[in-house]
Amino acid sequence: MPRPPKETELIGVQSLLYMIELVLWSAYVWGARQVSLIILAKPETAKTEAPAKYVGNEGVISIRRFTARGITDMLMDEVIDPEKPVIFVVADLDALFKQKQEVVDKLVHFMNAVTWDGLTPEATFAIGYKELEKFIGFKAGIIAGITDRGFFTKHKHVKANLQKGGFLSRMIVFSIDYSASQVEKILDEIFNGKHSKKRVKHIPLDFPNKKLRVYLPKEHRARLKALTQDIAQEYEARGFRIGEHLVALAKASVLRDRRRVRIVTEEDVDLIEHLSRWMNFEQKTLKDFKG
Repeated sequence: MPRPPKETELIGVQSLLYMIELVLWSAYVWGARQVSLIILAKPETAKTEAPAKYVGNEGVISIRRFTARGITDMLMDEVIDPEKPVIFVVADLDALFKQKQEVVDKLVHFMNAVTWDGLTPEATFAIGYKELEKFIGFKAGIIAGITDRGFFTKHKHVKANLQKGGFLSRMIVFSIDYSASQVEKILDEIFNGKHSKKRVKHIPLDFPNKKLRVYLPKEHRARLKALTQDIAQEYEARGFRIGEHLVALAKASVLRDRRRVRIVTEEDVDLIEHLSRWMNFEQKTLKDFKG
């Protein structure tokens, strides 16, 4: 069974932590694109707190305002090493879409380029920052939180903007909620003074210094294909990018456990199938992985 995430003060979020860690490890899978993640949830559902616990690991950078200008400055100031995997943790994605439509269009164009094929001359021209030309090919992943109100109702253009140029299909949307019993348990811990005693500020991950090959046996490909087709219906997509994501995540599970024999097992695919329950817009209640 894949090793469970570190226990923290966050109650009932084991599956969310699994998902975040697999996304981070996907950057080290040889031959795979780095997976990016949108966590869709109500306020106070750990969509901000959980990813923040991984900031400070190699290449995991917190950024409040994800803009082309901001990324350019970080590249120019050598805050980011473009030769190494990078993933940006964005606390509030829907806030970015409160800007003028022209700015939003450039932002989506930039995110499309950076999260998929890499920064292109066309992207730098559209954004208007010539300084980016020396970073052609730069890629990065994103883990971003967004509220259900921001996604579905508030500023109704948010979802439409995310769909521009196929950006939404370049991401995994992981929509979650707490059950009534989880909410009750969290409140009990707060009022009993136990919540703060369990607080974990940082979860360290031991990334390798290079991308590693992982083998996916033929017998596990059919299950991942079936999962891909199910998720694709939710996205109203053909599923090509989703399929790439799931393969990368299954292989990332192997790297995450630091196994000497790097072969995807049935247990890895079981974990991906478990996590696929939330790869939609339905905001289902979180449940732990039992293996």
